[in-house]
Amino acid sequence: MKVASRCASAKPTAKYSRPAKTCQRNSWRNLAKKSPTALRREYPFLKSAAPKKDAPTTVALVAEGKSPEQAAELLRRIVSETRKRQDQIFDENTTLLTDRLAVLDRQTASLEQQFNEATRLLSKLEDSAPVQASLLMIERGQLSEAMRSLAQERFAASRQLTPPLTQRTTEVGEIIAPESPSAPKRMLVIAMSVVLGFFGGVMAAFFFEFVARARESA
Repeated sequence: MKVASRCASAKPTAKYSRPAKTCQRNSWRNLAKKSPTALRREYPFLKSAAPKKDAPTTVALVAEGKSPEQAAELLRRIVSETRKRQDQIFDENTTLLTDRLAVLDRQTASLEQQFNEATRLLSKLEDSAPVQASLLMIERGQLSEAMRSLAQERFAASRQLTPPLTQRTTEVGEIIAPESPSAPKRMLVIAMSVVLGFFGGVMAAFFFEFVARARESA
């Protein structure tokens, strides 16, 4: 959850930069005073949603909760809602593409019929009416170009209906609640405490020894 604050200024010039920052700091302070928990995330929450490096079309979700079951339940709910919405979008897009392919097929069939009729008529007019035959050849060339354009559009539309360009959202793997919490890492905390305590004790010993020698020399 991100909390944004708005600070109005007359012009985005240098002389207004300091009041804007002051206003932003004050807004955060006022928000923290009014609601101490406003800047804290309430469990459970989605910690991250990022695509995997080895699979750009796969998104890895990480959730945090007070218990492993709570975090897993949040992920199941997010995945369920996402798949429901994505399936709806998938059905709408595939319906549009399928309808467009049907329209292209009808247009192509009509152009092919006109092209065949022009070809038959051209064979009859080549000797008796050369001028009309020339005009008909031009028209037949335009029909051929239109059919070529429709064929390219149909190929692109049909390609969008095939994976990986178009496919339903699927769940990769199973959502499993971890056996141990991800944080705090107790062993790491204990190890750091031992190391810091050891160095702190050594520094304190050197300090007290230095103070004792200073008093003796005085």
